[in-house]
Amino acid sequence: MNRLFLQILLAFALASVAPSRVLTQSNLAWTVVRGSDLEEGESQGLPAWSRPVGDPVLASNLARRVDFALFMVAALETDELIHEVPAIVGCQTPAALAHAADGVRAAGRRYLRRAGWR
Repeated sequence: MNRLFLQILLAFALASVAPSRVLTQSNLAWTVVRGSDLEEGESQGLPAWSRPVGDPVLASNLARRVDFALFMVAALETDELIHEVPAIVGCQTPAALAHAADGVRAAGRRYLRRAGWR
């Protein structure tokens, strides 16, 4: 875990210099999470995420701070998001709820699901 943590810190530091070039050309297992506006409050569960920024599931542009942290931890524990730049939104926001029911997985719209995660 220490090695992974150092790789993440290095990727984050490099991302602030020239994100697209440095990260995509590195051999690191990186993930850059694009956050939304953050609010305080109890966890509502793992945020919804999407690859394309303009995806309607992201329209609410709001997530709980604790859920942002949960997503970051979940992203560390799965290979699904390696070399991805997901944008997140709270799973209980109106936009996320409206698109969760449609069952559409197109355009990278997904929810991270792990045993034990809400």
